[in-house]
Amino acid sequence: MQTAALAGFPLSLPEIPTPFRSVIEELSARGADAAFTGPCVADWFRGDTPAAVEITTTASKSEVLATFRSGVGIRPTTAMLPTSAGPVDITSVEPARGIGGSLRDRDFTQHAMAYDPIRSQLFDPFEGRLHLGKGRLCAVGAPEAALAADPLRALRALRLVATHGVELEEHLARALGAVAAPLARSAPNRLRFELCSLLMGSEVAAALTLMRTSGIEQRLASGVRDDAARVVATLPFARVVRLAGWLRGADAADALRRLRFPRREAQRIDLLVHLHPLDVVVQPERVTSVRRLLKRAGEENVRVLMAFRGAELDAEGAAPDSAGRRWIEALASGIERVGAEAELASRRSALAIDGAGVMEVLGCPAGPTVGLALRHLAECVGRDPSCNERDRLVKLLADWTPPEHDADRVRANPAD
Repeated sequence: MQTAALAGFPLSLPEIPTPFRSVIEELSARGADAAFTGPCVADWFRGDTPAAVEITTTASKSEVLATFRSGVGIRPTTAMLPTSAGPVDITSVEPARGIGGSLRDRDFTQHAMAYDPIRSQLFDPFEGRLHLGKGRLCAVGAPEAALAADPLRALRALRLVATHGVELEEHLARALGAVAAPLARSAPNRLRFELCSLLMGSEVAAALTLMRTSGIEQRLASGVRDDAARVVATLPFARVVRLAGWLRGADAADALRRLRFPRREAQRIDLLVHLHPLDVVVQPERVTSVRRLLKRAGEENVRVLMAFRGAELDAEGAAPDSAGRRWIEALASGIERVGAEAELASRRSALAIDGAGVMEVLGCPAGPTVGLALRHLAECVGRDPSCNERDRLVKLLADWTPPEHDADRVRANPAD
């Protein structure tokens, strides 16, 4: 392999796990060139743990599989080798072309580096280490040609903006829009991976802004709201939450179907988008309205929808005491009230005395007083579970007087 030491820079790579180094050593011992290549090299330079480890070698795929009996062919020129440190993809290249020649086909310069851990040498023909240090993302060769070779690289570039905070080189940023249409026709599973990874990035706002200005957003989902970048950036790091936050206002069902999201996940996202904004479907001051919403959507989804509204208010710069924030607080209180009522009802159903027993003790007919008495007993049991015995409940009833105003409230508002 043609290699060159990284002049002027110590190789600040962490200690590479021994099982990975052993693969390089074994291939080298058999006379083949072998080196780590691709994103894993950049990840190691950043001090990150690579999501995937890749080795490029001049050994043929058949030689690789003969050397490593546990290896499995996964692509025409690639074998996957399980190790105790994780799987390694080993890609074979023609010896005449060499590992250096294969780097010309990479997407970005930071992925076009090859590292030989045996010699501690880095082959970096496109200055990927320099660009990595400056936080710049540059294409290998002309950006237009690099993106045209695989339009998905445009979305991958945006994903790297979101996950690593890189800044796109000017020509690369301008070239994104030219592949927006063919990008949308990429394999759904590849689009889905890049999009979801992008949305989970800490710099998602910058990536989504570029996605919109380049025209890629319109190709993936039409109707996304103008505030999407600012809102998604403040949402929790949860895939469904950020997807739904991004798709507010869009035809979510169509976008998710084209990207072939799992059915259950797509249904939940579509429900969240459909119920947004909450202020048109619920009256937080009415327990019955809040109860219907919780039954329809579930408390977890309602909390997500509340987070959407809070994020929108943040994006608008709303004051802490704004009407919108007061509305969210009112809904939160309504949810707590419904939860308290449900807990009380559960305790009431488990009482050691029922309505007939209450009427017998109090000598009263069926009516609001019985309900108030059972509520009182349930509250007593909530404070002291040990009193849920018939004799003790009878004693509590004997000492209890129903408040007239509560009885009147029950008669006037039986639904609440």
